[in-house]
Amino acid sequence: MVDPNPFFGRVSYTHGLGIDQPLNLIRIGYGDRLNTNNFDVGYRSLEPFIISPLWNERGQPYLGVFDDGGIQKCDSAGTWCVYLSWRETEIGYTDLILDRALGTGV
Repeated sequence: MVDPNPFFGRVSYTHGLGIDQPLNLIRIGYGDRLNTNNFDVGYRSLEPFIISPLWNERGQPYLGVFDDGGIQKCDSAGTWCVYLSWRETEIGYTDLILDRALGTGV
C-alpha cells in the first residue's frame, strides 16, 4: 500500500517587498518514508534548508535554488537527496501557477 501523502514537514517563508513574493522558503523537518521504488524505508528527514526563488521582471518565479546555490540537497551520507525543479504552466486568463516539485532520488 502506498501513502498518498508521503512527504512531511513545515514551510516558513521570509516576506519580500511584493505580495506572494517571498525572499526565501525554509523547509523544516522535510522528510518522507518512500525510496525511489516506492518502498517504505522508514521515516527519514533532512536538516532544515532554505530555498530561494528567483523572480523575473513580471514578478513571477522562474527558478529556485537551495542556500548553497544548487538544485539538490542531500543527507549527510549523500545517500538520499531532494531535487528542486520549477515548472511554469499558464491557465485561465493570464494566471500563472507554479508547480514546485521536490522529488526524492538516490
